[in-house]
Amino acid sequence: SSDNSHPMFVGIGAASLLVTVLPFVALCCYATIQQSKEVAEGRHFLTRSCGFLFGRWQPTCHYFGVLMLCRQLVLALCPIIADFLLPSVALEIFLMFLALLGWLVAVIRMTPWRANSANVADMIGTMCLLCFAVLNACVAERDPDQEPLLQTVAMVLLSLILIGVLIPALRSLRARLGGYQPRFLMFLCHHKGGGGALARWVQTLVSRKTKQPVFLDSDFLEDLEKIFDIVKSDSYAVVVLLTEQTLMRMWCAGEIATAHAHQVLLLPVFAAEVPA
Repeated sequence: SSDNSHPMFVGIGAASLLVTVLPFVALCCYATIQQSKEVAEGRHFLTRSCGFLFGRWQPTCHYFGVLMLCRQLVLALCPIIADFLLPSVALEIFLMFLALLGWLVAVIRMTPWRANSANVADMIGTMCLLCFAVLNACVAERDPDQEPLLQTVAMVLLSLILIGVLIPALRSLRARLGGYQPRFLMFLCHHKGGGGALARWVQTLVSRKTKQPVFLDSDFLEDLEKIFDIVKSDSYAVVVLLTEQTLMRMWCAGEIATAHAHQVLLLPVFAAEVPA
């Protein structure tokens, strides 16, 4: 501009990015790494104090808070990155589309939100943004020389939608039509006082080997009123961590009785102090 204010605003934006945004994202990444270590040790300080980061996601998808921050950061930086690499509307739209498509595929694949309605709303909202990006590639103001490039970008974006969205959606539909699949690989039945740390350790070990969630009541506090329904219809197996106090807890006895009554696989695990 005539008053040469643009370099000043660029400097202010760069300073804000380096002083506030990037340190905040780095701090959230560190908190996410430490939270995994805390949970493995049976502590929940970061889970409670950083509820804005972990509270909205399934325990097995706790890192999605950081992924969402990174997605927003990439979307904000797309115009700058595109202008730096190749000043082109087509490249800017393409980069934004890739960021949104990657997020959508992750949400469809992992369903990370605690509430199913939130997963559906996220998918619909991201799909609308993807369609808007394609339309923008078709109708954006452009030079005549860029028209073939933008048409090519629009076709590529539509193809990526088909590959990245429809295929996972069809696979999910096929799995559902094949019969209802329990949500949890196993339900950990344990006494909090005598086997809480053991239950967390077992959950951590199993979660490293499979993507299917393991039910531990301290991770699903909003589902406690449905705990017997989860045992009978939403778990492949009930793993009973037998310590001296297990059968003294009313909830444990109810979980074992429910699993036995509904022919859910029961797997007893004897702790060291309990005679087999």
